Amino acid sequence: MVMLAELGDRSQLACMVLGSRTRPGPVLVGAVVAFFLLDGLAVLLGGALGAFLPGWLLAAVAAALFFTFAAQAWRARNDGPEQADALSDPAKLTFRAIFWVAFTTLVVAELGDKTWLAVGARSAVGDPLAVWLGATLGLSITSAIGVLAGSLVLSRLPPRALRLTTAVIFAMMGAAALLRAFG
Repeated sequence: MVMLAELGDRSQLACMVLGSRTRPGPVLVGAVVAFFLLDGLAVLLGGALGAFLPGWLLAAVAAALFFTFAAQAWRARNDGPEQADALSDPAKLTFRAIFWVAFTTLVVAELGDKTWLAVGARSAVGDPLAVWLGATLGLSITSAIGVLAGSLVLSRLPPRALRLTTAVIFAMMGAAALLRAFG
């Protein structure tokens, strides 16, 4: 059920963008580790974090970060040789750097998300281990689909089109988070 709910969601879109701009392996590992930890946290807390921190606050912070990512992608230019090399040669980015970008992006995207809260709530009435493993597996599969789509499809776009596509996707994620925060 979690996998179906996440198809086309922010997490999968983020995996597509990251998979198109960097090597897919570290993106997928970062995503799987993020979901493993987040779903474990949701199960352990049983949704309690949502009771202590208002959902609108988590969503507002996520919106601000996504709009920041969108602005950075929109303004990015390949004017200088260093920046052009970093964007055009993902092999120069370390596994660790790509992993942490993917991990952080997905934690921000999912913390307080409806799916994350549903995992916490479901674990309160079901077998917590089954909920944790099932949610992590479903989210990992949607992430793999997103990374694969990004590395095969989005990566073929010209750099300017990719940069603008990335900015639009992050702006849409920010708008969705704002709606969740204040809508």
